[in-house]
Amino acid sequence: MTCQENLDPKLDKSSYKIGVQKYDWTKIHFKDFTPEQCQHLWEEIQTHQRKFRTLGDLLKDAKSWNEDPKRKKATKKVIEGLPKKPMSSYLVFFKKEYKKMKEKDPSMSCIAASKILAEKFKMLSPHKKAHLMEEVQAGVDAYKTKMVLFQEEHPDFVADKPVSQPTEKHAPDTPRTPFKIFCDEKACEYPKGNVKNLQAKLKEDWNSLDDRQKVEYIHNAKVEYLKLKKTADNDQLRQSKPNVSKEEDKIYLSVLGVPVKPPCSGYNLFSQEYLQCEESKFLTTKERMKPPF
Repeated sequence: MTCQENLDPKLDKSSYKIGVQKYDWTKIHFKDFTPEQCQHLWEEIQTHQRKFRTLGDLLKDAKSWNEDPKRKKATKKVIEGLPKKPMSSYLVFFKKEYKKMKEKDPSMSCIAASKILAEKFKMLSPHKKAHLMEEVQAGVDAYKTKMVLFQEEHPDFVADKPVSQPTEKHAPDTPRTPFKIFCDEKACEYPKGNVKNLQAKLKEDWNSLDDRQKVEYIHNAKVEYLKLKKTADNDQLRQSKPNVSKEEDKIYLSVLGVPVKPPCSGYNLFSQEYLQCEESKFLTTKERMKPPF
């Protein structure tokens, strides 16, 4: 690594990927190690390093790791005599099977073995899983017994509690649509049965209502939305979809007697009249855009 540092000081400021490509490995060797062996050792050390840094930082970190390979980022205080926590059923299974796999194929990595063993564990028969659970339960019972004895000997010991995850802020209930308010009100009048048939009947009843009857439900939907606006913040309000459609809003305003804004141009007036005529209702969107003449 000293040879690497002395090779080209400019490479220290480059990224790992670019800097390594520019290394002349024929100039990097020491004692009886060939350049190929040096390159292989460097690649092995880099498997333990985080590579999103400059090459200079990586070289310093690689040196410190090489001096103490088993060094951890955060060391926990080891308490003598503290019983080890029992393993789960999967870990008991993994420990046994991984040992057998390593004997058959020493080159197999732990990651590759864990993928295979995870699938094998899923396919275990209920009898084998029950046998594993018995083994785990025996370990749990032994752990509890040892912990009681340990706490008697160490009365000042306090077990580490798992860090509780912060609870997510739940979004408020979304305001109901006019049709949903109508369904909640009328559903009790129908006998319980198929949900699809019930929804079809309610939809049919809703469509049979005139504009004045629908206004009551549209008004209640708007009131629910205003209540949400007072309690929810802006982000939550933005995420909630509008509970009153444009068509329902038009019905609401027309029944209240709010004057309709006139079209701003002759083309807009023509478009409104054309789209509202009976003939255009049976046409597709593309066909509607074509002029009728």
